Amino acid sequence: MYFAKPEDHFRIYGSEFVRDLRCAENSDAYPTVKRPADYSGQPVIRFAPSQLSGMSPHAQKKLTDEWAAFLTENKLPLTEVQVVTSLVQRVFDGLCMQDSIESLRIKWINCSDISRIRGLTGLKKLFIENGSRLTDISPIADLRYLDTLILGETVKVTDYSCLSALKRLKVFSVCSYQTFIHSRLTMNSAEFLRYMDQLEYVDILDVKQA
Repeated sequence: MYFAKPEDHFRIYGSEFVRDLRCAENSDAYPTVKRPADYSGQPVIRFAPSQLSGMSPHAQKKLTDEWAAFLTENKLPLTEVQVVTSLVQRVFDGLCMQDSIESLRIKWINCSDISRIRGLTGLKKLFIENGSRLTDISPIADLRYLDTLILGETVKVTDYSCLSALKRLKVFSVCSYQTFIHSRLTMNSAEFLRYMDQLEYVDILDVKQA
């Protein structure tokens, strides 16, 4: 197991472990899907279900309703999704019904209940850039095929020990991805990492251990 040193810290933020489709090579090949009508069966997408320019609160609520229904009622051939805007509860729950997704990167998970993530049974890579509303990450521990987990801004989470159940996990990080205020992140204990022999790369440089 390798614990990242300060000079390694940049590796978490780019595309080495979980691709950033916003700046990936040939990024124009990946559509930015803003409305259900924009989606035409692509396996890899940038997903922008909110914060559209000039959209009124009423129109945003209507769009949220449309996305929640579309994701709940349809099985899509998605394998890699990067959510590039805020992701609210109902759209998150619908997205978690797309069990073909293997890689998921979320800019801001704007909800506190992630229990539905258990529906992503084939998920291998998860990067939450801003998880500041999360209080319980235990549902992630049920993602049995997960090999990469990067959690950003999880300021309300202090107990990460449940993650020891992830027997295939190779890359793990808790980081201040968006704010860079390191002291805001706390981990009760990192002892659980000692029992995860399969881990290859760990970066908890931004975390203060209690």
